[in-house]
Amino acid sequence: MRSRSVRCLARDAPPQLVAVIDEVVLRRRVGDRAVMAGQLAHLLAVAAQEHVQVRVIPAEAPWHTGLAGPFVLIRLPDGAETAYRLCRPSRARRLTGRRPGRTPACPA
Repeated sequence: MRSRSVRCLARDAPPQLVAVIDEVVLRRRVGDRAVMAGQLAHLLAVAAQEHVQVRVIPAEAPWHTGLAGPFVLIRLPDGAETAYRLCRPSRARRLTGRRPGRTPACPA
């Protein structure tokens, strides 16, 4: 996770985070065993936080929209929901609902 995201999750009133990860991503080797062990240890430490959920989609599951790339679902204080797909930072693409604005909760 980026350091800004880690700081956001560590503050007094952190947002709820639900991460959905494809099993294949967890099994793909990046670096040596020590790098992989460190990455998995970090994921477990973040997932242990009360406001964080990590869900894994089994490798044998059929194709789903989430495989097209990362996306963010946002529930706003008024209950409205929106989603956008992450591509290049300057080209976030709205998938549903209202256009997400800059959130004051996690300033840049």
